[in-house]
Amino acid sequence: MSRINRGHKRKVELRETAEKNAEQRAQRSPAQQLELLDKRFGPGLGAQKERRRLSALIDGPVSHKEDKEPRTRNERRKAKAKRHKEREQRDNPDI
Repeated sequence: MSRINRGHKRKVELRETAEKNAEQRAQRSPAQQLELLDKRFGPGLGAQKERRRLSALIDGPVSHKEDKEPRTRNERRKAKAKRHKEREQRDNPDI
């Protein structure tokens, strides 16, 4: 096994570079990071997961929770209680 780039000095150097890169990344907004990715890899190319994550941060979270049907017994029970409460409020607006 080769010992090239395996010494303590190299590890320290890599750690310092990683910290510097992390600090620079923290200074950029999600939109700026997307622009940088486009500049490095080309528009829409490379870093697909990072692009999706950044797009979600820019656009805001998309919640599909209400569209899902309850799966567990507890979720079904809560959904039924919610429907019952809504029905009561609709039928008796005085309460």
